[in-house]
Amino acid sequence: LTSGETGASFCSPCPAGKYTVSPLDASAIRCEDCPAGFKQSRAGQNQCAQCSAGTYQGLAGKPYCLPCIPGRANNLEGQLECTECGKNTYADKAGAKTCADCKSGRKAGYGSGACISQGGAIRGG
Repeated sequence: LTSGETGASFCSPCPAGKYTVSPLDASAIRCEDCPAGFKQSRAGQNQCAQCSAGTYQGLAGKPYCLPCIPGRANNLEGQLECTECGKNTYADKAGAKTCADCKSGRKAGYGSGACISQGGAIRGG
């Protein structure tokens, strides 16, 4: 909780995207931005949560994480971005944790959301 002003006689909760820092000196309580790769969706919290696998947040002070877009994935928590799928792999849904290999006879370029068959038709795997 913080007033946002030095010497104020009241406190209000830190807003979403921030967390309360409580040093030993109670008069120095303040709000800090959640770091990139973290979120805090509720006001008045003492800590931030890491973005889960399949999501990311590249900016500090945000109340939410974003899902990886198709063609990108990440399988770790607290990420600042999602990794582009490699050649002949794909991620066809938002929030992918991993990129899948194209099936035999199909191919995909970097950052693909689908594989292309030998005949050129787009297919999921």
